[in-house]
Amino acid sequence: MTEVDRELHAVLIGIDGYLHGDRPGSIAAADSWERELVEKGLRHENVWWCVSPAGRPRSNATAARVRDAFGWLLGRLARPGVQAVVVVAAHVEEVDGARVLYPSDGRAIDLERELVAPAAALGTDHALTIVVVPRSTVGGAPDGAAFAPV
Repeated sequence: MTEVDRELHAVLIGIDGYLHGDRPGSIAAADSWERELVEKGLRHENVWWCVSPAGRPRSNATAARVRDAFGWLLGRLARPGVQAVVVVAAHVEEVDGARVLYPSDGRAIDLERELVAPAAALGTDHALTIVVVPRSTVGGAPDGAAFAPV
């Protein structure tokens, strides 16, 4: 896991919006991230979970909808004095020097341009760090733990 600054105020754990019976460890993986963040000094109530709108089977969600949802949520976190580490459950790879996110519809989203820029435009006065959890390790949220930005 990426080292987390003890001054961090809010963390969003982005997860796919469905459960897989054949991946029983997916919830445990997300829970372990939350436990580790709390152990590093983050207040438990400031760890939020987000269900990706593109994470549902047979979803017709577009890359733009995913971008808008996460951009909106980043904007909500982009208050003075709040630093956010956003954990996006998706496949990410380097493409021409940019980190590119592939949501479940397979369309590329440039993380820096599509997710960080919308928050900055809404008045962010600090750096936003993006940490990525591969989709293969996080598959869903337990009942009551999801925060859906839709």
